[in-house]
Amino acid sequence: MRLEPKVMNVLAVLAGAQGAVVSRQALLDEVWPNQVVTDDVLTTAISTLRRHLGDDPRQSRFVETVPKRGYRLIEPVTRIDPPVVDRPARSASPSGEAVADHAISRGAVWAAGLLIVAAIALFLWRSTHEASTQPTETGSIAVLPFDVFGDNPRLEVFADGLAEELIHQLSADADLKITSRTSSFQFRSGGNLREIASTLGVRNILEGSVRGDGDDLRVTVQMIDAQRDIHRWSRVFDVKGGSMLAMQEEVSNEVVALISGSSEATMLQTRLRHPVPNEAYQLYLLGQSHMRAATVGAYERAAQNFSDALRIAPDYPIAMTQYAAVRMLLHQYRGDGLEEATEAARKALDRALSLDPKLAEARAVYGLVWTYNKQFEAAEASFQEALQLRPNMSFAWHNYAFMLWSQGRPRDSIDAAREAVSLNPISGPYFILGDSLAYLGRFDAANDVYEGCVRINPTNSSCLLGQSSVVRMLGDLDTAGRLADQAAELLPEEYISLLTTRLGLALYAGDFGRAEKLQAQIDESIANENYVLRTNLLLSQQRGDLDRFIDTLATRRTALQALGQSDAGIDLVEAHARYLINDCEGVLRLYDRLLSNGHEFMSSHWPVEFGHTHLVNLLYCRRQAGLASPVALVDEVRRALLEDGEVSDYPARQYLRAKLHQLDGEPGRARKLLNELEARGWPFLWLTDQDPVFQGDLNKAK
Repeated sequence: MRLEPKVMNVLAVLAGAQGAVVSRQALLDEVWPNQVVTDDVLTTAISTLRRHLGDDPRQSRFVETVPKRGYRLIEPVTRIDPPVVDRPARSASPSGEAVADHAISRGAVWAAGLLIVAAIALFLWRSTHEASTQPTETGSIAVLPFDVFGDNPRLEVFADGLAEELIHQLSADADLKITSRTSSFQFRSGGNLREIASTLGVRNILEGSVRGDGDDLRVTVQMIDAQRDIHRWSRVFDVKGGSMLAMQEEVSNEVVALISGSSEATMLQTRLRHPVPNEAYQLYLLGQSHMRAATVGAYERAAQNFSDALRIAPDYPIAMTQYAAVRMLLHQYRGDGLEEATEAARKALDRALSLDPKLAEARAVYGLVWTYNKQFEAAEASFQEALQLRPNMSFAWHNYAFMLWSQGRPRDSIDAAREAVSLNPISGPYFILGDSLAYLGRFDAANDVYEGCVRINPTNSSCLLGQSSVVRMLGDLDTAGRLADQAAELLPEEYISLLTTRLGLALYAGDFGRAEKLQAQIDESIANENYVLRTNLLLSQQRGDLDRFIDTLATRRTALQALGQSDAGIDLVEAHARYLINDCEGVLRLYDRLLSNGHEFMSSHWPVEFGHTHLVNLLYCRRQAGLASPVALVDEVRRALLEDGEVSDYPARQYLRAKLHQLDGEPGRARKLLNELEARGWPFLWLTDQDPVFQGDLNKAK
């Protein structure tokens, strides 16, 4: 069978190792030398190789994944040298070697004739297709990295710069959907165009090649309708020696005009401004490549690349913008101080916008700066300005979704996250989309999101962990454990999200000893995070020391207030803890304070996971205090637990319905639901022994 060149190279390297494990980095260095690529290109190549071999990664027969080490070829490989044969004279018997030579000779003549016919056909095809100068109706496009033929490293820079410029200019066209560079550049190793288009969710593929001869270049560009497997058009550019940027501009202008019909004036407005010194431009492109890798080390190298580019070309707006972006990302992923990162980013962005006021990227990065500083109104305005200038900017949509998610606006964040994922299907904000759906109780829809993410990118640990949490909520513990184990192969054991996922699984399994150990390990890093507070509450409830837990919360609240940070999460957890000890006065005080500050805790379904709910708690305590509940509150409770058809019927929601029926004086209906939960094996039925709704003057459902 015929394999794509890079896939074949991966197979050759594995075969050459003679059964030994080859590290991911060694494969990247060998197959993609002198190129900055992410691990995803290797993952895609391995996946393609397995597909050709009919290999199942869970029960490998050919290519084995060795967790945290690399890959190895399972089947033994033997080198077979051709036998040395004394060749008889060609006048010998018509059988054997002479016949073989004759066949080879005949085949060579046939192949040569075919090449001549192909060359004529190619000439006629090229002449016909190049005659058109009208814009093509395209709809959706992915620009793949251009193939490079030649050993000159300058060609790689030119090819990547050309693809980036095409993506940048086309993304300003609101009538086109342009896949982000982050996703389309994952297919540097090539592959089946129809499959690539399907993965990226586009109809058309723009691809090409760059060949170098001294200072002269030949650039081939072609647009392919991947759905129908036909060429729309092709162009060949013979570019004589000159500035790399000038050559890139010459090619990109004609291609963009052909696709979108943009005028020269429009292209001037959307074109990135790069400096004449090519060294600065090369450093910028190298920094961009590191940014795609999305690791702390890669971000550190990117920051250095952009800084070096600015030393060569101080007035370089897009390099300033990317430097600002990477400083904020290092705040998030390396823990750099927020004040220092913000100051450096704002200084770079203000300078960039003074040089290029319509630089959409700078507006988008400013939105990220305001988001980290919790100035959400300014952040939203910056993101909207960026998207007005460049509607297809996945970075802006991604971080806009992040900002909305950070505010607890799940419905708005879902819309923005869907836009970002459609533009960047390989590494879009799947976690934000999935978590926002789960926030609204749409766990089945969230599971579909994570499942699609893992299918496209099997090494996306965030999606594996997100799906593990969602299917755990839905009651499938075996699948949840398997997904967590898959993520563990990609992450260090101390990774916080992995630890919290394992903590949830331990609680569902009733392994409270392991849960206590994990909780203590997590508390050292993120003791005040909402999920960790809830698991601490559940463990305290199981141990029977809720009073001491409430005292601990008071200490944590004081520490947060001293730092000027929100303590709403602590208020929510304390309200439930006080409900469990039947302190309704304290419950109402805390809920009233939260409601007066506009805290929208009513809509969240995540806290329900361990039977914790605020909706029914509030109804119960208002009734205990002799207070009538507002109609809006009652309606919200019934909608969330009984009526909303989009909410998944997960076990914890069934438990809350039982509480609501018990509160309404319908113990028979409550008991029926609890019996169903027992049959489903829900592990938290012991909560009914401590839940005030099932105690006291009300008829006990058990």
